Amino acid sequence: MAGKHKGTTTGRKSAASTMDGGTSNLLLDASPVQPQTPENDIAKETQRLDTQVTKCKVGVAWINILDMQDRLKFGTYNDRPPNDTEINKLIVSFKTSGIVAMKDVSAIPIIIDVKRIKTGLTLATGFDEPDDVPELELLDEQDITVASGQHRLAALCKYHQSIKDELASLEKKRARMASLKHPSEEQVVMYEDLRYEVGRILGRLGGIGKWGVVVYDSNKLLAKDEKLATHLSRNNTLHDFKETEEEVLVSVLKGIQAIFKKSPVHKQADLAMIELQEARKKNAKNARLQKVLHHDRLCILLATHLLQLGPQIRCRQEFSVTWLAKSLDVCMGLYVLWIESRCKTLMRLSSHAPFPSYAEVRNLLEKSEKGDEEAKEKLNGLRTSIATCKPADEGDLSIWANVIDKVNSHASAFNDNTDIMEQMSPLYIEMLSTYRASTIRTLRHAWLGNHHNAADGGDEHMKHLDSIIARVALHLTPSEDAERAPEPLLGGFMMDYAWKYLTSVKAGIAEICRWFEALLDYWRFLHGKTHTMDDWSTVMLSNIAKDPRFEEEGSDIEASDDAMLRKYKCKTDSSTDNRPKDKKAFLAAIKQFDDSEQSASKALQQIVLKRRGKYAVSNRDISNESLSIPGTLALHVTAWEWHSLSIKNIARDMQPCINAIILEHALILQYRIKLFRDKLVGCLRRIIELSLSKRLQPKQKMTSRKELYTVQHWIWWDGLTLSDFLADPMKVLKEIHEDIFQKQHTQQERLALENLDRAAIQKLVNSVANMSCAKAFRTPQSNMSSEVFMALTQLVDALELNSTRLRTRAIANDNELQFDSSNIINLHIQLPNWSQDDNTLAAEVHDEDDSDVIEAVISPGKRTTPHDTDNRQRAVSLDNPNMQLTPRDTAHSIPKARPIPRKRRQRSPVPDDTADSIDEHNDSSHSAAASSTSTPYEAALDAHDLPAHSDSDGETTQMIIDDTSHSPSSEYQAYNHATGVALTWSSELGHNDIDAADNSIDIGTESEETHTAADGTVPFGDPDSYNAHRGDLSDGCVPDDTHTTSNKECTTTTRFMQKSSALPSQRSAQPLSVVATATATTKRARAATGSSKAPSSPARGKKSMKKARIQVNEPTEDDEDECTFVPGV
Repeated sequence: MAGKHKGTTTGRKSAASTMDGGTSNLLLDASPVQPQTPENDIAKETQRLDTQVTKCKVGVAWINILDMQDRLKFGTYNDRPPNDTEINKLIVSFKTSGIVAMKDVSAIPIIIDVKRIKTGLTLATGFDEPDDVPELELLDEQDITVASGQHRLAALCKYHQSIKDELASLEKKRARMASLKHPSEEQVVMYEDLRYEVGRILGRLGGIGKWGVVVYDSNKLLAKDEKLATHLSRNNTLHDFKETEEEVLVSVLKGIQAIFKKSPVHKQADLAMIELQEARKKNAKNARLQKVLHHDRLCILLATHLLQLGPQIRCRQEFSVTWLAKSLDVCMGLYVLWIESRCKTLMRLSSHAPFPSYAEVRNLLEKSEKGDEEAKEKLNGLRTSIATCKPADEGDLSIWANVIDKVNSHASAFNDNTDIMEQMSPLYIEMLSTYRASTIRTLRHAWLGNHHNAADGGDEHMKHLDSIIARVALHLTPSEDAERAPEPLLGGFMMDYAWKYLTSVKAGIAEICRWFEALLDYWRFLHGKTHTMDDWSTVMLSNIAKDPRFEEEGSDIEASDDAMLRKYKCKTDSSTDNRPKDKKAFLAAIKQFDDSEQSASKALQQIVLKRRGKYAVSNRDISNESLSIPGTLALHVTAWEWHSLSIKNIARDMQPCINAIILEHALILQYRIKLFRDKLVGCLRRIIELSLSKRLQPKQKMTSRKELYTVQHWIWWDGLTLSDFLADPMKVLKEIHEDIFQKQHTQQERLALENLDRAAIQKLVNSVANMSCAKAFRTPQSNMSSEVFMALTQLVDALELNSTRLRTRAIANDNELQFDSSNIINLHIQLPNWSQDDNTLAAEVHDEDDSDVIEAVISPGKRTTPHDTDNRQRAVSLDNPNMQLTPRDTAHSIPKARPIPRKRRQRSPVPDDTADSIDEHNDSSHSAAASSTSTPYEAALDAHDLPAHSDSDGETTQMIIDDTSHSPSSEYQAYNHATGVALTWSSELGHNDIDAADNSIDIGTESEETHTAADGTVPFGDPDSYNAHRGDLSDGCVPDDTHTTSNKECTTTTRFMQKSSALPSQRSAQPLSVVATATATTKRARAATGSSKAPSSPARGKKSMKKARIQVNEPTEDDEDECTFVPGV
């Protein structure tokens, strides 16, 4: 091979010389090409294994697999999980083609010791004569190891059960027909058909469990290793059971496991790695499988730890190639480290070292709870012996295989409380106690059975199992002085919990990984075909393990505060926003380097080239180099093998990585300094720094005065150092925890006071609601009166304000504390329903000096207070602080608009000549009033969008309120669709006086008859006189006969505006200046005016603006009798 390689090189040089135009004396190899055997000939290897397996064959026989199914042990050499699709295919095959059980292809291979076969029984050599095949008889009732066939057995059991169900149904029908005393001819025929079907099914059931088996001698098959047994269990001849990626992975892991077990302790890791590298070569074409197999630590863990825990763990996602390949991203390295530590715990619990019995440990625990100090000391010593168990005394994980599934089922009690896992809280301790009792009960039943006093016997195996139970009981019992409580034993539940937790803090873990590797975000598009940095946490642990600054290799990092890491979650999401996501963006960022960054890139390249020189020592330890160049130490800690001589193209393979280091160093300065100002993040970095500093090689230095001193200080590759404030991180963490505890205590105190105030106010509301005098009607089921409801609402608002103020000062222990009214807590008091009394008259207001004045009655809206804003705090239940109370349904607590009483009006008087002058004056006044109601920011809205209310007689009225009192002068507008009257009034004190000479509208008590006032004022018309469909007045007013009013149309353009302060109450009686503009279809129609109800105010918290501008389409005919009355003019 060396000669051929040399000749090939010579040929290449000769060709190159010829292309350059030079001459060469070298000759090409002209000898015939010889055939070469492939390094991995799968076909020949399979044929060789088949031949060796055939030599281990004893013969063939048959067994009743339905009767012996409990004794058949599957999964020893092929733990393939059952596939329902394949089972259903076999059932269909049984129904259509029958059961072919006596055939080499369908026979089930079993592996037993030939000594177990009944003496004198001769097995057949094949299935050529099925009737001559004997039944397999064994001398014992032990389990039978089956190489493959679990799908055939599962399909046969399912098919057999379906036949039995069909037979039972037919027998039931046949018995019903047999009970007939006088069957008809048709029934007799049906009965005979049933008998035929029953007989046919009985024939199918006969001998259905008889199945052929091929017997292999276990002594020969397992003479060297399990390779032949594993090959036998793969049944490659059946294309329906083609090997999946998972089965290929498990085969590789079992090979590693076999090498690991039979190798010396000091060579186990090395030989297992060699076996793993060989497996990579055999499966080079499967990209996903290659990605998994290149994770060394993961594959060794699966082969040497998890595979021993039985089929329950084998069927989990950790053995799925697809899931593993997808999960090799950030957290897999820490997940593997976590599983290793928990497997270590199981091995220590199953130790063979001497340990007291379960009864003794239980007695010590009982004495310890009673305060026995001697018992506590003994228990502490036993806990120390478990934690410091020697590797030679550690037990085998396979002892947990048959109980781990049952033990794992008890951990489901923690499903709803994973957020308090390992906390010394009453709830978790209670759940842990239940789990401990269930686990011990399961272990004693599975291992000891009826031997409850196994420690008193002479069976060493039973004593060992009893000591394991004692260790488990002690391990799952928390100590009073412990900071954290024990967690459940390793199982499916805990593995799911750990993975979910790690993925929840994925952003924080990714940032921590960047502290140890600068190329994580760039390796994917710079060297995507390699697997050096598939998983970030694996790279981090590997870099720590290989750092030359440590005295001993290893990646074990002291456990940090998990609670702190949990709070650190998602705090670094913004740190990756500026990083390039692909190579194109990366190259664009490189082009933007300034002079200093370009100089740093060239300086790093010179350091690398100096270390890669012809006579240079290839060593990645550059911790002694000057750290003035940014990113120098990144070359020291990186997983990139920059010192490898296999790198030939510097511009392609080296320069981009150096530029990535410079770019990463520039990017982290933009966010990491701010990130470390967070105390929790800074403490986490300081804890890791102190942990790593303890393992560094001491470095001796000298001062300018020639004084020698030794330092052990970890230096980060980014060059950032923390402030002296975090010199003692545990002290800072303690202060943070105390602050958090104080805040939680204050919150609990506040919630307790809130609940007391809420109960007191709610009791008051309920008392008022049950008062008969507060109800709208004299019936027990009546709702609350609207007037009482409004007053009660104001009282509740005042109580909420005052109670919040008192609570705040009580918690602060300061009676003179400044209180911000915007921080009022809404206690969400539930208010009762209310009813509006439409038959109540409003109070009449008289003014001796002035003419009649309108009493502005505005509907009470939703309970609105100055503190009810968007940033209003929410009250929380004390029993469940995470649950916010549902606010009271304000939609049912808003009184409807109270109708304004109206006077009965007479027919309008016949207009005289004076009406013309009034009409002319009103035209200008109406125009001025209309123009004064528009603002630049008004938004138009159709009339049908306005809130509507129904009167007692079924008519619909609408009123639009314009509340624009943003200044001392408050102006309101209202429009009544029932009467066509637009009202505008002002609450400014200077405009409250109305000229006595002006016309005004008097709303007073209702009377049977009304008349025209002496000053020419026309009272509001009765709502019954308005025809909503015609748009005119009837009964109360008689329009001119010469005009048609049926085609009149009323169009309105509305604008809304609402003031922020509360509206006047319904009982407000202050005089208001009113200008009412009335437009009607005729003179007489416009001469009549009426009142309308006020709609409910808009929803709480929403600010809107209301205004109304009314336009009525007038007929084109001129009406000489037309006149317009403008009250107040």
